Amino acid sequence: MKFILKQTEPQNFLDWKNQERQTLENYYQNNATGSQIWDFFPNSPPIQPEEPILYYSKAELKEELLKEQGSICCYCNQTISNDSQTVIEHLNSKEQFPEQTLLYNNLITSCNGNQKEPRPRELHCDANKSNRSISTNPLDSNCEVQLYFIPDGQIQSHCDEGRQTIEILNLNINKLRRNRGAAIEGFIYLDSESAALIDETTASTLLERLVERNTNGAFTEFCSAITSVISREILNQKIEQ
Repeated sequence: MKFILKQTEPQNFLDWKNQERQTLENYYQNNATGSQIWDFFPNSPPIQPEEPILYYSKAELKEELLKEQGSICCYCNQTISNDSQTVIEHLNSKEQFPEQTLLYNNLITSCNGNQKEPRPRELHCDANKSNRSISTNPLDSNCEVQLYFIPDGQIQSHCDEGRQTIEILNLNINKLRRNRGAAIEGFIYLDSESAALIDETTASTLLERLVERNTNGAFTEFCSAITSVISREILNQKIEQ
């Protein structure tokens, strides 16, 4: 899990909510569910917009959230894009907190967590979390301390809050561990046939690179897992919590 620094709310989203203020207030006053409020928010821009009506949609918001996160899933850090495999996640469930359904600081993007794969499947991230709350979340700057990784791709924690989060998000399923492990392996060894680790100078250079975005504004897939292993296993920067 990588810390997400929330940016300024998109002005178009604010303008749309302001335009629809009366309707939204009616929803809140009549105890509408979060799903009802969310369904009122359009999925995509209109084909033929009419002036002077302001339009904004989930697709446009998702694009902004992806830019904010560097195109990685808020929970597992897989690479994601603005398509049907990516969902807008409510950190605090819209069913339990309907008043936060359209609150920008409650919105992040997640992979679909295997939800669209054929059964049997192992759900993870948003799909497994459902309406539950997690104690360690990507908007908490401490999340990269509470959750850490080992070279085989397994995610671990020294605290109950972190372990609870790993369980609820199901972040240690075989698929994720295998993919994370492969990503880590590609960075920490001298070459694909060697068991020798990179030296500390190379490791420090890699850390500086991995905390930066590429020219497209995206982070490296599983960057939090890779940086965690480099810090702990090569540079011995182990932080116990």
